[in-house]
Amino acid sequence: MNRKILKNILLGAWFIFLFYVLFIPNKVHREGMVDQEQLSNKIFGEYDSYNFKIVFTKEITLSSTAKVKKVDLSQNTMANKIDLLKDSGWSYGNGAKDDQVILCNGKKNMMMIVFPRKINYKDGRKRELDDLKYWIINYVYAYKGVEYC
Repeated sequence: MNRKILKNILLGAWFIFLFYVLFIPNKVHREGMVDQEQLSNKIFGEYDSYNFKIVFTKEITLSSTAKVKKVDLSQNTMANKIDLLKDSGWSYGNGAKDDQVILCNGKKNMMMIVFPRKINYKDGRKRELDDLKYWIINYVYAYKGVEYC
């Protein structure tokens, strides 16, 4: 092969490589991530007081919160919803504290369901007075795994 053609091919490949490294951001595929909003809408979307909000989003982490008023969702109904989640592949996680249930879907997805009953807890956690009216559901996806799963 002609040296000039080979040199041009290598030079072109080098420029393509540089362009890719410098101008195309390194995206991490959120492998195994549960669609938090879709799941939350499926479970709690029927309640008028339901509210979903994405709290934190990065390439390797996503966190969101949902709230449902306690008057709309009884503890028995929530227990039934937890059973349905367990039937669909979720399992209990580690580290649940007072008024919490931690569910995991694999190592990367966590759902913490909180039924706050007081403002101050022994371990230093604090809730707002308004939080006592709601179920609080926190969703977390972490590419490298969630601590409690």
